[in-house]
Amino acid sequence: MQGNLEQPPIIVYSSAQKSMALMVGCGLAAAMCWFDLSLSASATRAASGLVAFGLGVVYYAWLFLSPNVLTLSPAGLILQTRWRNARWSWDQVSHFRALRVHIASSYIGFDLAEQSSEPVSFTQYYVRYAGANDSLGGGWEIGARQLADLLNSARAHWRAVQ
Repeated sequence: MQGNLEQPPIIVYSSAQKSMALMVGCGLAAAMCWFDLSLSASATRAASGLVAFGLGVVYYAWLFLSPNVLTLSPAGLILQTRWRNARWSWDQVSHFRALRVHIASSYIGFDLAEQSSEPVSFTQYYVRYAGANDSLGGGWEIGARQLADLLNSARAHWRAVQ
């Protein structure tokens, strides 16, 4: 993480350690599928696992080399990921919080001043079900609760300055 409230911008990256761990895990699972494919007659499951985990290796290697970026500045926040680039001013967002996605992961949920009527992805359906309007995703280099606290502090600080 770079920067602080007094010396903006604050830049938070997706965690390289988490990306590497997931890449290695997918690689090991792909190797087990490869091994199973060479020994077993149940080629369909092993082949699908090999493809799925092989794609996981590629995705997490890409994420490791080119991480997601969250930039906080007095003007607002910018989210840059593989599939989404979004920009919000501090007046458009509020109430950042950690949302449990599953046992090992949390997303950063938040509320929007004006929300769209239709969720555009499965993740947004889940986030709305969990009680937030939108999400910044997960896997950041700092914990979800710590990042939510930072975002709430940045919003309060920079809205007071303006």
